[in-house]
Amino acid sequence: MAFWNKNSDPKKTSEKPQPADLGRNDPCRCGSGRKYKKCCMEKDQASERETLEETWAKAAELAKEQAEKNAKETKETPSGPSKRASNQPPAQQRHAKFVPSQTSLPRKSGGS
Repeated sequence: MAFWNKNSDPKKTSEKPQPADLGRNDPCRCGSGRKYKKCCMEKDQASERETLEETWAKAAELAKEQAEKNAKETKETPSGPSKRASNQPPAQQRHAKFVPSQTSLPRKSGGS
């Protein structure tokens, strides 16, 4: 049982995990004598894809519920009054911008 899949039932996951050393061109583990890529690879990939799609669907549903919950909490607890009215222009910038004077820069004269 993986640490990220705490809700899974060990009885429910009765499928044998695919050996890590099984390559595309190795003999298939089902015992047919054919290469894995010609025998069971498509079935394994389809079942893995289905499992991943179910996981993504559950994650998307949970994310949607969490977003709705956050939106609801935001509406219930409004933030304090705005410091600046919407019709007033933003405050003036306090820091002076550095603009170098072009006359004080030395000119490159001849040579390299």
